[in-house]
Parts: sequence; structure tokens; C-alpha cells
Amino acid sequence: MEKKVFNIESLEIKRFYFDGKLVIKCPSCKVDLERDFSSDYLSYPSFTEAEDISFYCDDCEKEYILPVNMKNTIEITYDLKNMK
Repeated sequence: MEKKVFNIESLEIKRFYFDGKLVIKCPSCKVDLERDFSSDYLSYPSFTEAEDISFYCDDCEKEYILPVNMKNTIEITYDLKNMK
């Protein structure tokens, strides 16, 4: 089995959805704030610069911005014995 990994620096995708959730604690009231990326997309995500992710706390009625760094890779595995 062989493997090749490709690093992706940019995606020309207007709305980028993926399966994953990011849960943080509100800095003020400590309630859980969740961002579900399967329903709440990133717009033109960057994989070379920090990306700002916003969270809104209903209890505090405040928006918080969290700078994050994302890395995107594609991994391809294959077995040359299966080549036709």
C-alpha cells in the first residue's frame, strides 16, 4: 500500500461545508458556544492565513471572533497490485 499527501493552500469554494463542530466556552458567562460546520459554512476559506470564526452568545448578547489556523490535506492511498 502506498500513500501520497497533498497540501491544499486555497479552495475556490464560496460555501465550504464539512462534518465537524467547534465548541468553545463563552469568555463572559462560560456557557458552551457551538459552530456546526455541516450547516454553517465557511466562505472562501484560507489555509495560508488565520481565518476568523464568529460565535454568538445568546445569554450575553455578544459576538466573539476567534482567529483559527486551518490545514487542509488530501490523502490518497493505493495498491499498485490492483492496477488494471
